[in-house]
Amino acid sequence: MPPVAIKNKNYLNVKNGDDPWMDVGGKPSKTDPKGHAVFSDPVYGIRAGLLLLRTYFLKHDRRTILAILSRWAPATDTIGSQPGNPHNEPSQYALFVAQRMGISQTQKLALFRDDKTVDDLGQLRALFAAMAAYEVGGGFVVPVAELDAGLELVEPGITKHGTGPSALLATTADAKAKGWTISGSVGRADKGARNAAADVETVQSMLRSAAMILGDARFDPGSIDGSVAAKPGKSDTVRAIVAFQGRFLAKPDGLIEVGGRTWRELVAVVDGTALPSAAASGKEEESFPLAFVPTADWTKGARAFGADRSGNRAHAACDLYAPEGTVIHAVADGTVVRGPVEFYAKTFALEVDHGKFLARYGEIRGDTFVREGDGVRAGQPIARVGHLQGIAVASDMLHLELYDKSAHGPLTVPAAAGAIAPSGRPFLRRKDLIDPTPYLSRWKSRLPGAAVAAAAVASTTAVTAPAAAATIPSKGFCVHIRRVREEQRAGVKYARTIAEYQCYWNGAPLLDLDGQMAERGGPGDNTANGVDRHLRIAAGRYPLSVHDGTNYKTYGYAASGKPLPGLLLLDTGKRTWILIHPAHHAPGYVSSIGCINPATGLKDADSRINLADSRSRVIAIIEAMKTKMGTAFPKSGPIPDAVVVIEGEPAMA
Repeated sequence: MPPVAIKNKNYLNVKNGDDPWMDVGGKPSKTDPKGHAVFSDPVYGIRAGLLLLRTYFLKHDRRTILAILSRWAPATDTIGSQPGNPHNEPSQYALFVAQRMGISQTQKLALFRDDKTVDDLGQLRALFAAMAAYEVGGGFVVPVAELDAGLELVEPGITKHGTGPSALLATTADAKAKGWTISGSVGRADKGARNAAADVETVQSMLRSAAMILGDARFDPGSIDGSVAAKPGKSDTVRAIVAFQGRFLAKPDGLIEVGGRTWRELVAVVDGTALPSAAASGKEEESFPLAFVPTADWTKGARAFGADRSGNRAHAACDLYAPEGTVIHAVADGTVVRGPVEFYAKTFALEVDHGKFLARYGEIRGDTFVREGDGVRAGQPIARVGHLQGIAVASDMLHLELYDKSAHGPLTVPAAAGAIAPSGRPFLRRKDLIDPTPYLSRWKSRLPGAAVAAAAVASTTAVTAPAAAATIPSKGFCVHIRRVREEQRAGVKYARTIAEYQCYWNGAPLLDLDGQMAERGGPGDNTANGVDRHLRIAAGRYPLSVHDGTNYKTYGYAASGKPLPGLLLLDTGKRTWILIHPAHHAPGYVSSIGCINPATGLKDADSRINLADSRSRVIAIIEAMKTKMGTAFPKSGPIPDAVVVIEGEPAMA
């Protein structure tokens, strides 16, 4: 049965109200049993989706991907409105779309102007295409002719100017490449790179997008300023190019040539198209499926491949114990051939063809980052560990099965038709089932997105999650803040403290909810005179509360201006009204006494805090918390199971 969005010719699953959307010939569209509009021509379905996005953007002031999708995809509905599919989780929908577009889910968009005309046509195209890919699934891409016709119904003449088709649309490879062009080489000047400012800025923007899409911060060049330092060792842009080339070249050279291999790979990542196999370059890329090696050995006990199971069967996988929500990474390049589909005890599975073998990633959550038809690269985030319901287990886990592809058909089969363990027990799996143990033993030295120290690789001791995880609660929402330095700008009276933050849900890190925090200088002081001395609060654990002040609010904050978004810390001793809130843009050093200001790009004491960025980060934390907690998020007072954990008391560098 085709997806509802295809059947209804309504790619964004727009619903009808009392006043149905217009269909061909000015007739009202029909309505399906779920309330979705049914069109006779998909062009009118696209028109409805674009007009609804305009309403969200202008009338409801939803100006970021996360803000739009928090309203667009209620958790009461299922993905694609398909029976049996998992329920929507807006934050995951937003992450999927943001990764496809290559921007942050909290970045302010420029979709429409106040006079209702289209502002950034390319951005609008990309947003519509990414949302359609999520709603329809199966690697769906929007036909260019259909989207153009829909745009013309919204604003006649719009497609005759502005940005061309998005790379997420169904078009030719040549048309996709036209969105990105450079006139000359970029990178190492000592290797002859021309480094024209416009070309460098283009490459820097693309590398930043690649870092977001692939979930690897090494590819981010830092500032997008159109310049490359003359000495390669001093250039963040060259460093990012080399890191990116490391995915497919045995000997990265830090140089991007017009039409060369690195340029083609970069265009393909940003465009979202399938890349050539890493094996084609002579370098096989593989990755451990988690960002850490679990302390529970997957070769022993019930976790091991072939272990006896109740019901006279053998265990068909290796189980990697990890908390619910832990990010799962692709073990190699490949294509999603099935999923997410229901699997076991209210969890789901993805089946990915990795070329030499097929992997089933089981016992995962249904809100996967990729879906059937999507291409993946080694180390790319694809899913999260799910929660097994109705059974008693020592831990939630990734259940990893591998197949050598010598057989065909469904992976789960009757006992008489499948593989048999040495014990004589049936696996209840296809005959080409293979043991993942030797693969995992090889991959554990190849953690996704990070190098593993040689000593750790050589050691038999398992590499574990970050040490800070011990302070992070296993239940609820946590903003973990690790202070790293204190600094003083010339001519400014007070010092400031810089920290790194990461948000967690039920002990697992949340993608795209991390960055830096700025506070006053130290030492930490929760006495009353700590305020007068302009000091940060002491390191510790503080419950969070809804705030409803004049200048800062958890509910009813403004998209711009005041009141600003904010969350209140409790149990701060004699100090009161300590908040997580945006930093003011002037003087932009640190705008509060003791409060905590999210930020990014603070490389040294002269780096200024950007108010718009800081505001978007606070909003992202608030809205993620509301989404995760649902109706448990209170209208006022303490927020249950929500804390800030602050570590470190650095002195002036």
